[in-house]
Amino acid sequence: MSSTPWKPILKSLISENIKILKSTIPILPMQFSTFDASTCRPTNRTVMFRGFLGEKNNGIHKNELVEYLNSMSSEISLKGINPEIETDLLVITTDIRTPKVKHLLENPGFEVCWLSGNAYVLPPPTNPILAHFPSNLLHPYSFSVNLTSLIDQFDWEQERKRYWYETSSDLRARFLMPPSAQEINEGEIQKVVRELDSIGKNMDEILLVNKALENFGLIVMKVDYVDHLELKLTHNRTIWKLQKSVDLNKEEWVKKDVVP
Repeated sequence: MSSTPWKPILKSLISENIKILKSTIPILPMQFSTFDASTCRPTNRTVMFRGFLGEKNNGIHKNELVEYLNSMSSEISLKGINPEIETDLLVITTDIRTPKVKHLLENPGFEVCWLSGNAYVLPPPTNPILAHFPSNLLHPYSFSVNLTSLIDQFDWEQERKRYWYETSSDLRARFLMPPSAQEINEGEIQKVVRELDSIGKNMDEILLVNKALENFGLIVMKVDYVDHLELKLTHNRTIWKLQKSVDLNKEEWVKKDVVP
């Protein structure tokens, strides 16, 4: 894939917003729209942008992350930690019981602000909806690592658990809540924990972590259309569209400057 022309613009805007919000990590609210086939209407909600897939969070010490991942699975010690990969795949976390997951399984189309494309749900490996996730999603980004074979060995479950680790303890606990939009049962709500460790400090906590992880997933967004408007003294509007190259083996971004 050719270099992504809109990514530097987005990263610059993210940096500006992080300064405004005085945040230390690139987690920002954004509007995420899907299509509800049952009502034939778009559905919009606020989600938290978690960064680009494969790019490690500088705020978390590498050794600490390695120790955590090894504690979650003995296989990681044998396979190693995923390589850091430069991609333009946007990531948000989700409870896989929410309506947006059903929407994306029926129609992967999405829109976020001035970006649109297809989004895919990465659930726990035991969940049958994993069959809908395109495991070759990283193949266009093999240029960013030394060996293409590293892409083929990329451990998606390890990536899911990395985002779990980077999630705050109070948000982790929310994955133990009853499904979204279910009628409130005061008895059940009172039993729900308010904070949850990433691993669990005792057997009871470990069971809760495993239960929460069964509801925890990622939504990975592949952008194929960008409509960027700059409202400055002179208004500028640029459209980028991802298209197949002449030899059809690669994809490239085609730029067009249009009337605002």
